[in-house]
Amino acid sequence: MENKTIKTIKRLNNSGMGNPAFQFTFTDGAVMKTKPNIMDAYSVCMSWQGRTIKIETATTKSGRVQIVGLEG
Repeated sequence: MENKTIKTIKRLNNSGMGNPAFQFTFTDGAVMKTKPNIMDAYSVCMSWQGRTIKIETATTKSGRVQIVGLEG
């Protein structure tokens, strides 16, 4: 897990299974989306902007980096 400070949070459309999804922009310029259907997406609060959180990432076969775990 690595620590990153959130600049903005954008709520995306729900996944096909109806679960929430988010896009985070971090202060270091990185932009990442949550992996579809992860349980940690339910814990995201829009008030987290400006807060440092711990994230766990995974890279897809196509090279996209997705958030697979997070702790606020």
